[in-house]
Amino acid sequence: MAYETTDQLIAEVADHWNKKKDTVFYQLLVSYTSLLEIIRDVVETFAVWSSLDNAKGTTIDLLG
Repeated sequence: MAYETTDQLIAEVADHWNKKKDTVFYQLLVSYTSLLEIIRDVVETFAVWSSLDNAKGTTIDLLG
């Protein structure tokens, strides 16, 4: 399962950890999920750019 939000990820963490939003652990997970969001955005952009339907110029030459 892919976790898209911090709350989804924090729900999977053992109850040993403090899950309140003002803790360092929660902020660490926020940083982690924000980086995953950036990576997801880049992958989606790359998918659009490399799509044959959206290809123009050099990109369509490379796909050809």
